[in-house]
Amino acid sequence: NTGLTVALCNALAAEQQRLESILATGDAATAPRAPAGGTQLAPDPDTAIALGPDGERLDATRTADPSANTITIAVGDITLTLPPVEGGRIGTDGRLAVTHPARIRVTGDGMLPGATATIWVMSTPQRLGTVTIAADGTIDTTYTLPSTIDPGNHTIQIDTVDADGQAISIALGFTVSAGLLPTTGARTDTHLAWLTLILALGALITLTTGHRRRLI
Repeated sequence: NTGLTVALCNALAAEQQRLESILATGDAATAPRAPAGGTQLAPDPDTAIALGPDGERLDATRTADPSANTITIAVGDITLTLPPVEGGRIGTDGRLAVTHPARIRVTGDGMLPGATATIWVMSTPQRLGTVTIAADGTIDTTYTLPSTIDPGNHTIQIDTVDADGQAISIALGFTVSAGLLPTTGARTDTHLAWLTLILALGALITLTTGHRRRLI
């Protein structure tokens, strides 16, 4: 059927043009995406928010693993993982807390190869950078958080494109601490082990010194 063939060719050409437009304009964003008619995303430090192509809310599953020091967010076929590289920690409450200087790694999969992912930090929006999605639909990039970010609750947002060419935005809340971060349980155990060893050595030295005195 000639008519059907022509219609299919036109549909394929339109889809190719749409994808080429996405690839060509991925770096043009000058501000993070926001809900339709709304203000910028600002999730609490223990939540994540996702937006679809029309600014509609999407289901986002946020999983924190303090032992691995990672937070993973799944939205449809996209999975993002944010492990703090320096100056950050996932607490036992599942929240990401950082203190300057801090570096955050962003890895992910399930995105459109050749498109771009732009990483933002806000309350006051600052673009950390834009990365091209690899041929296998993944990203792996690390950014230093600006030292001008004040203590308090803030947002990391990733604006990207899913494998079907639909714009997707994923935002994660986090906290900037003014001082030292609380010590995790793992580090507490290490400190206790060292303290126990020091006390044991001290007791051994005391016993040895007392024994020598009795000999003298």
